[in-house]
Amino acid sequence: MSAGKAEQAAHDAEDPVLLFRELEEDEIPDDEIPMFRIFTATLQYPIDNKIKSAKLASDINFVCQAEAVTERIGDVIMYIWMQLIQIAHCAPPDHPWIDCLVETIEILQNQEGTVPGMGEFGFWSKLLYFDDQMYEKFDYYVPIINPSGTPPKRELTGWKALNTFAIKLMKGPMRWFSFVLHSMRHALEEPIGTGDIQSCRLWVASKWIIVHGNAFHDCMVSLRTDEDAFESFRLKPGKLCGDGVSPLGDDRWEYWQKQLQAQKSDSKNLEIDDETVQLMSEAIEKMNTILGEKS
Repeated sequence: MSAGKAEQAAHDAEDPVLLFRELEEDEIPDDEIPMFRIFTATLQYPIDNKIKSAKLASDINFVCQAEAVTERIGDVIMYIWMQLIQIAHCAPPDHPWIDCLVETIEILQNQEGTVPGMGEFGFWSKLLYFDDQMYEKFDYYVPIINPSGTPPKRELTGWKALNTFAIKLMKGPMRWFSFVLHSMRHALEEPIGTGDIQSCRLWVASKWIIVHGNAFHDCMVSLRTDEDAFESFRLKPGKLCGDGVSPLGDDRWEYWQKQLQAQKSDSKNLEIDDETVQLMSEAIEKMNTILGEKS
């Protein structure tokens, strides 16, 4: 492939509008395409993000009102969340559309009353089924981010975007704890990769620590496991930890610090990009600060 064609291919892999088309063709069911087109058209309209977020929330209310007379509103609200998450996954992690989607969900969550047709259990404030859809998307990525080979760059960008979306959505107590833990395990406790794949893992782990390190650390030192099989598997440290690192507590936190520092020091050999190295430095500083505050 010539340099020009390679550059164009890389650009296309980052263009969310082109990815919307692929998503519509490959993954969106036919009966959900009109809804998808409404949402993506609103996002593409050249207007201030706050106005755009309000319009997108209005679009979602419109779809729910239209489906309230049917018996499929429960399915529809799941499709709505699924589509918003898929759209976020299509955008580069620094794209303003991610902020727009976050603000849209916050508008919906602050609405009074219930989702039309869902009755007393469907209060907007609960964002019914939203976390289920987030976990489903996270589950999809577990084998991609810890692969035997090298995943396409588009998938790595999508993983960054999905985590950026989750990081910006999370306010207050820790949400999606197990998948943040997975991100730390992939980056710092499994056999170390090189280049784009390891940069991506470290980028995501560092971002969570920088933005939500306090809430994450609080979970690490306060949660208790009942030692059932699922819980033990969910919390189990990765292969590099050996038997000396507990699933929860400061010793695992300190192990992550050491691994972050070691990989940062070896970043040239590991081919970690400069942006990620800077994030690693910020994450290490944040982890040191948190331990200092708790001591």
